[in-house]
Amino acid sequence: MDIVWDRGALSSIDVELRDRYVTLMMSLLSPNFSYGLWTIVYDNSYNGFPTSMPEAVLRELFAGKGINLRFIDSDGPIRRPYATSATIHLWHLTE
Repeated sequence: MDIVWDRGALSSIDVELRDRYVTLMMSLLSPNFSYGLWTIVYDNSYNGFPTSMPEAVLRELFAGKGINLRFIDSDGPIRRPYATSATIHLWHLTE
């Protein structure tokens, strides 16, 4: 794949399956890909989905995979039924 637009899939996967998802996605990418990744960040008082995905978690998931992870923009704080305050983040991943 040349382009991926992930509008919440990674945040909707069980924590235990994140590494597997990232490995699968990386195996499908073409050289010089462009990967847009939306994540949500909130306090950990909520244990359901979508799961909070702060920068440190993202960097750990993509560490050692030759991926450049660049923060693009955020929206928030916004109110969600599952968190008192949440922020949506957009990341751009490239080789």
